[in-house]
Amino acid sequence: MAIPTPDLLGLYYASRDLPNSGANSPDRVVGTGATQVTIPLTNVTEPNEFWNGGSGYFCGSGTSATLRGVPFHVRHWNGTNRTLILAAPLPTAPVAGDTLKLFKGGKHASSQEILSMKVSGKHPEIENVNGPNVTGITIKKASALLGEGTLSVYYAATTKALTIRMGSAAYGPETILTGDATNVAVYANDLSGFILVDVTFASLRPSSAYTDTFTLTFPKGNFIPNYEGYETNDGIGRTRYHLAVLKNKATDPLDSMAALSIWTGKPAGSNSTCSGANSPSYTATTTISVANASTWPTRGFWIRNRTRNDLRYIDYRSGNTLYAKPVLWAVLPFKAGVTAIAPGMTVTSAGTDNAIVDQVTVTSGSWASGNLRR
Repeated sequence: MAIPTPDLLGLYYASRDLPNSGANSPDRVVGTGATQVTIPLTNVTEPNEFWNGGSGYFCGSGTSATLRGVPFHVRHWNGTNRTLILAAPLPTAPVAGDTLKLFKGGKHASSQEILSMKVSGKHPEIENVNGPNVTGITIKKASALLGEGTLSVYYAATTKALTIRMGSAAYGPETILTGDATNVAVYANDLSGFILVDVTFASLRPSSAYTDTFTLTFPKGNFIPNYEGYETNDGIGRTRYHLAVLKNKATDPLDSMAALSIWTGKPAGSNSTCSGANSPSYTATTTISVANASTWPTRGFWIRNRTRNDLRYIDYRSGNTLYAKPVLWAVLPFKAGVTAIAPGMTVTSAGTDNAIVDQVTVTSGSWASGNLRR
């Protein structure tokens, strides 16, 4: 049995319209009259609301470079006029003939892997990434385990060896190139981060050694759809779920995978302080003023008052003024008890009000001993 390697672990989009697992998600074609939030499609025929909550990204060599690889989150699908309505504006309006991939969790796993790191501003899974010096090499994927920073790709012609490193770290093990090949894994020195490359052997340099550098950045909105959402703008704060399919790509069924690591992060933006007095209501839409929200999203996000440990859903902001939705949920601390609380249970107050448990966090103790706390 071979030693499993991270490049054999694939994360795939799922979609309910596919005929079987492993099917290729078709390119959808943009019609005329698209805007930054509405996209008419010429080759999608599913009924009203079929694509609600779906996600996707723009692709195709004919699509504007401004849009290629840009993800989006579908707020509503109008099957009557075949138009997607998005949760947040695109950087530019699509034009007729642009193409995109479209996914809605369920039914089958597609053959499309979820896009990984951006390499010097491009998604290598859908755009060729080549350096000016190391010829004959096309980067097809950069693992998120490499992290953000400067990727160096080094080729030694005398040994036909390819190596990579991040920043000033040591170079990883050599990958010897022997002929034309696709999806060749080249590892960093930690043996976790990697790139996949296609090799055109005849185009490799015949002598000397060469280096290309690229800037790696984390993409936004590919794994978790666009955070400027709308599902929780009633103030309830429901947990958002996103379906993806994990697959072992090893051809030998005995090559098992060892582990999976997932990191989550908050959107860009700096902490700010309240400006002036704020007494936000729990039962009505209200405003909160902060000193500087210039780097914050424009709508559909949560804020936390770290001093009061209070969460509020912000419907939208205008400058430094935040418009908060009513709060129809609560965080309830608890201690002691021997019956485990689970999501979906009903909590009844001393009066007539009931609440449904969404999540439970135990910070110490155990249910069996009855000395737990939250």
